[in-house]
Amino acid sequence: MKRLLVISFVVILVVGLTSCGWFFPPPTVDVKIGKVVIDTVPRKGFNLIEVDQTVAPRLEQLWKAGKLKLFYGYYTGGGAIEDKRAGARIEALNDLANFMQTRVKAVEDKVSGVMNQFITDEKGKERLRSLTQSFMKRVLELATNAEIMGARVIAFYSFELEGRKVYKVAMFFDPEQAWEAISLNRLYLQEYEKIKNQAKAMGEAGQEFFEQLNKVLEEAMKNPNAQP
Repeated sequence: MKRLLVISFVVILVVGLTSCGWFFPPPTVDVKIGKVVIDTVPRKGFNLIEVDQTVAPRLEQLWKAGKLKLFYGYYTGGGAIEDKRAGARIEALNDLANFMQTRVKAVEDKVSGVMNQFITDEKGKERLRSLTQSFMKRVLELATNAEIMGARVIAFYSFELEGRKVYKVAMFFDPEQAWEAISLNRLYLQEYEKIKNQAKAMGEAGQEFFEQLNKVLEEAMKNPNAQP
């Protein structure tokens, strides 16, 4: 009899906890595309306005490879829904630009260290440094161009936070496709050839530097989560 009461109590407890989960859902909700959670936001007032499920397979591939990087933008002002989306998109683009600026600067600092390691000719080093700075400036210009990077909004949603209606976008770019677009760009190739020729003229040390430059830059651009 006592055992039966214990079992009954456990059953009632489980049912009660399940009911609580039903009547009192968690305070947040996951925003998903395919199997990938792209954001977690307050559940209150949540509304998924727009979502691009066509990117689901690629998101999952990049996520599994540790290469998925998303950017976000918010908007809390008034206006038509199109204005709210546009406002949030601008902020996401700024998020992307700030990220790429920091990343390219880190690559440039690392390349400078590589240059000091391999190049001993001071005159040649100054010429190479000047060309490298122009080259990295071009890389940054292309890497912050949303059209070249293929950056696009893949989800647009809203929720309530501290009594305000918040509109938010998630922006995605494919780092491997973006790097291909950059490395095939005419302006990029012009600067690239200048460094290549200067490095070649400096012999073995120049060639070593050039190989390291290519390696560091490609790794940093093709995997936005890797340490430059």
